[in-house]
Amino acid sequence: MNRKILRDPKGQLLGWIQSDPSTGHILAYRAGGNVLGWYIPNFGPGGRTFDNKGQPLGQGNHLSSLFYR
Repeated sequence: MNRKILRDPKGQLLGWIQSDPSTGHILAYRAGGNVLGWYIPNFGPGGRTFDNKGQPLGQGNHLSSLFYR
C-alpha cells in the first residue's frame, strides 16, 4: 500500500493519498481520517476523480485539489 503524506507550507499535516490494492482506487484522506474523495484510474480515458459525496470532479486525478476546497 503506497501512501503520500501532504503537508501545508508550515509543515502541518493536511492528510494523505493512499492506494487501495484490492480495488485499484486511490483515496484522499483528511488528517482526521475522513475520506475526501477517490480516483478510479480505469474509469474511461484518464480515469475519473470523485468527491466524498460521489460527485464527479472531472477526468484525470484531481485528489490533491480536495485538500484546498
